[in-house]
Parts: sequence; structure tokens; C-alpha cells
Amino acid sequence: MPAEGVAKPPVQPGQSRVPGRLGAAGSAVGIEFTGKCDRYPNSVPAHAALEYAGEQGQAQQNNLQEAIFKAYFTDGVYPDVENLVTLAGGVPGLDVDGIRMAVTNQERLNQVKQKAKQNSDKGVTGVPCFFMNGQRTFSGAQDPAAIISMFHTVNEKFPLLSNHSTDCLL
Repeated sequence: MPAEGVAKPPVQPGQSRVPGRLGAAGSAVGIEFTGKCDRYPNSVPAHAALEYAGEQGQAQQNNLQEAIFKAYFTDGVYPDVENLVTLAGGVPGLDVDGIRMAVTNQERLNQVKQKAKQNSDKGVTGVPCFFMNGQRTFSGAQDPAAIISMFHTVNEKFPLLSNHSTDCLL
């Protein structure tokens, strides 16, 4: 993905950039997906920022992640360096100068790209991606029933696990 991302096709009258299933799933949990941003992002700087934030603490990482997701998916803000730094400024306890360094440091950006390649080599093509017993099972948002069904399938294929209830996993 180029650093500036890739332009999304123009929205046609009467259509939305947000697929119905995604909009409904978001709405069910209080997330308003709008499709306002006109570009698909290069997410490497955002991942570098989140990695750095995680080094500062789980709360900082979670709060930055929420801010990035809301900015992009709801407000239509592209996650470039300046916007990531601005968003980090709203996260208590997060070193904004450290974020700026993290999202511009080529070595860190290369490490993020390498991790992404390693995940791609494992079959990760999108997020979320689910692995069970070390095997990729499916990718993308799933209904709870699909996840429960997969637990049952894994339980049937691996009888050594059959003495354990899958209810505790839910």
C-alpha cells in the first residue's frame, strides 16, 4: 500500500461505502461506520503508533486504538503521521513526541512491515483473523454462532480436548 493510501471509488447516489452487514454489526454495539474517508489507508504508521503506545501501557494502547478507529471509521480522518500525533495528544499518559518518533522511524516501520509479512505467510489476509489449535480457521467479522460452531468443530476433531467445556471460552 502506498504511504498516501489508495483512493476509494466515488460514492454513487443511493449507495454507501459501508456494507449493510458491517453497518448493522457496528450499530448493534454503538459504532457508527460512515465510510467518510476517501482513501484506504496504509496502516503501517498506525500499527507503529499502537506498538509504541503498548510499550507505555495497555490503557494507552487501548485508548489510542479507539481514537484511531473512531477517527477513521466514523469521522473520516485519514491516519497519516500528523493525524496520528494529534490523536495521541488526546490520550492521557501517552508521550506525543514518542508517537511522532515511532511513526517516522524507518527501523520501527520496517519491523511492523516484517511482522505483517510473517502474519501474511501464516494466512492472515484481513482482520480479525481467527486461529484455533494453531490453524487459521476464518477471517473477518463473524456472528457469535459461527464462532461457537467452530469451537464445536475443533472439539470434535481433537478429542483430547473433549473433556473441556467450550462454554468457558465464550
